[in-house]
Amino acid sequence: MKNSRKLILVVVSFICGLSLNAQPLDTLLREVVENNPELKALALEYEAELLRIDQVRELPNPQLGVGIPISPPETRLGPQILMVSASQMFPWFGTLDAKEEVVISMSKVRYEKISALRLVLFNKVKVAYTKIAFVDAKIIVMDSIIDHFEALSRIVIARVETNASSAANVLRIQLRIDDLKQQIKKMNLEKQSLYAVINGITNANFEKVIEADQLDTGPLLLVDTDQIRQSLRAHYPLMLKIDQQIEVSKGRTLLNKKMGSPSLAFGLDYALVSKRTDASPAGNGRDIFVPKVMVSIPIYRKGFKARDKQELLIQDALNLHKDDLENRIIAEIITLETVFNQGQLDIELAKSQLKTADHVYSIILTEYSVNGRNFDDLLELENLMLTYKLQMISGIFNATKAVLDIEKYTDF
Repeated sequence: MKNSRKLILVVVSFICGLSLNAQPLDTLLREVVENNPELKALALEYEAELLRIDQVRELPNPQLGVGIPISPPETRLGPQILMVSASQMFPWFGTLDAKEEVVISMSKVRYEKISALRLVLFNKVKVAYTKIAFVDAKIIVMDSIIDHFEALSRIVIARVETNASSAANVLRIQLRIDDLKQQIKKMNLEKQSLYAVINGITNANFEKVIEADQLDTGPLLLVDTDQIRQSLRAHYPLMLKIDQQIEVSKGRTLLNKKMGSPSLAFGLDYALVSKRTDASPAGNGRDIFVPKVMVSIPIYRKGFKARDKQELLIQDALNLHKDDLENRIIAEIITLETVFNQGQLDIELAKSQLKTADHVYSIILTEYSVNGRNFDDLLELENLMLTYKLQMISGIFNATKAVLDIEKYTDF
């Protein structure tokens, strides 16, 4: 996998005149960004994560103590009747910055989750949209075949009126027309479920009808797996999410180091001294002020060492996850390239067979109009032409879906 072959395929046209910037698809994609509840929820979680930055930069709360001695201790200048103590702890230099960097990296993880979900939702909308166009194209084909059968029926009726054909042939044609109309009804029902997929993602009214462009020609595909590997590493949200998780782990390692450094505290003790009444020494009743400097020294290091080792293992695991994700994506893209090629082959074969079948149909129809022979061949050729047309449409859809699924990894 590491030395992947290049897959370069270029076809000059796309689906339905359907570039991803065409209406109404780009409107639907905007609605995904603006209205999808899951995306909006992740965006709020991202904003909430950013608010943690101010929280982690706060210093520990200062400590304040007040004491009133039951038996005031005597000093040379008088008894102490009230004692007040205040102190403020300061973490080691750079500790607050390290905490902030961890939170920033964690917020970036959430941001990449938003980007990854957006790609998935875009893909679902594009595929559902293309399926609607696919179903519409099949309906158009079946309507055209119905027109063929009705034209053939008129020819058969004319021959029946001259006793040159059997009335049973008219009924056989009508059975086929009825079957096609029933299939069209089922396809219109299928579109309802596709509307529901898109409307659910865009948070729209489920009764909303989606009008897709007509399915027209084969899709465009340009794939180079080596370039895709580089692009995935640099831009694909799930890759960047893992990168940020690694940064979170590295940040925690640095924070652990800072937390293992001494903490400093500065404080002040104050004692209120009452004047002596039995004597009058110099400074009688003078209050006591005692500035303090305190150091908290983390002596026990076992926990810090264990956390360092833990984060190193996490980083190694994340790098392996990243390699695995890359390989799975490249394998899927190669599979999708195969699907694309198969779709192209189906299109080419269907076009060739359809051209031949159409020519044969014209010949047999002329013969039937003249001498009434080969009616069964006409029915069979109508069915074959329907099969070839649907095969061509399926080939276009399969190739197009392969392109859309590849875009899920490349259209950032």
